[in-house]
Amino acid sequence: KDMERADIQLYQGAIYFRMANGNKGKLAKAETAFRGAATTNPRCSICRFNLGFVLLKQGKDAEGIEVLKAVLADYKNTPKEREISRFIADPARARKDFAPEFSARLSNGQEINLDKLQGKVVLLDFWGSWCGPCRMSVPALKNLAEKMDPEKVAIISIDEGDSQKRWKQFVAQNHMTWTQIYDERGDIADTYAVNSFPHYFVLSKDGIILVKMDGWSIQQGGAIRKAIEKALKD
Repeated sequence: KDMERADIQLYQGAIYFRMANGNKGKLAKAETAFRGAATTNPRCSICRFNLGFVLLKQGKDAEGIEVLKAVLADYKNTPKEREISRFIADPARARKDFAPEFSARLSNGQEINLDKLQGKVVLLDFWGSWCGPCRMSVPALKNLAEKMDPEKVAIISIDEGDSQKRWKQFVAQNHMTWTQIYDERGDIADTYAVNSFPHYFVLSKDGIILVKMDGWSIQQGGAIRKAIEKALKD
């Protein structure tokens, strides 16, 4: 029962946090919910991480750092370990919209993560071959990949909801030669709170989320291109 109650509190905290968008009242409610979840289930690492993060969001740096230091060992050798270490070293990062850390292994065995993308403008494209608008976006993304300098821009398509066989077939048939990730368990989509497809994030050279978009249209494609070109100039 305690674990169920902690899960409910964690969910409530996540809802308040997503609704907050800087609103102090909702951030305070998120803190209360996350604190309740961490107290109810002290072994819940994500409850404690979320509590530490929302404390930093509110400028409560001393307590937030203490909470994050206590949970750091739970994430050893994971992308979140790097993320937490950065928050501890520079709490102000939590008050900017930095992209969450992720790590994935490509088909050639190479690992990709935000550390390796530093200095590049990044487009994250969450998609699936089962999604009609996602399929419609492929020619525009292909054109974008051909036109952009890979030394300055990284385009990363992250497949959600396909079988691995279907994903590989679709990518090969449509000559999607830019970086492709198969997010088998949906971990990256969960990290970015993606719940609609296609979904796009444009990240600055420093890894800050500049633009979030969902859906697809010709106008959307143009807006993505403009956002990347603007980020290159900044």
